[in-house]
Amino acid sequence: MNTKEIEKLGLQALVEYLKGKFNDRFELSDIRNAGNIEKKFGCDLILKIDDQEYFVELKASLATALPTNIRFTHQTLATMYNAGVLHNMIVVFVYNLAEGLANAKFKFFRFGDFKPDQIIVEPHFIVQPIQTIRNAEASGAESPIKDSLGAVLENKSSHYDIGEVFQSSVSDHMKLRRNI
Repeated sequence: MNTKEIEKLGLQALVEYLKGKFNDRFELSDIRNAGNIEKKFGCDLILKIDDQEYFVELKASLATALPTNIRFTHQTLATMYNAGVLHNMIVVFVYNLAEGLANAKFKFFRFGDFKPDQIIVEPHFIVQPIQTIRNAEASGAESPIKDSLGAVLENKSSHYDIGEVFQSSVSDHMKLRRNI
């Protein structure tokens, strides 16, 4: 199954999730293949819940467990950054899709809740969900990665600005050893 088919399954699972959690209080606009007006935001979906608008990036996987890395292209993040919505972008990660839509699992996070030093650049922007969750548990801090969309929406965004990451070079984020 190709990535577009997997993403389509992820979207179907997300719609079912939203129906179960928000009944008829939500509206979802798929703008992945939309015209220039909607694409100015750079995200996949625009979600409205109780007339509040959210910008959503959808990631989907057949795997049964969370991945080590979730990748974001520079263009997606730069477009959202330029539109002023990156710090509020909500990422929906749908996985376990190989087991069918009814068994889909979800993780949610707001991109602005990650400190710039928690985002890896090599060459894509990378968030490491397993490590993020483990580090939060070990330090007693709250993880930005949540099990429910409601938990993300209830928290105020930390509004971390990754603008400084855009100004850095990829080599700044690589673990290179210099021979001295």
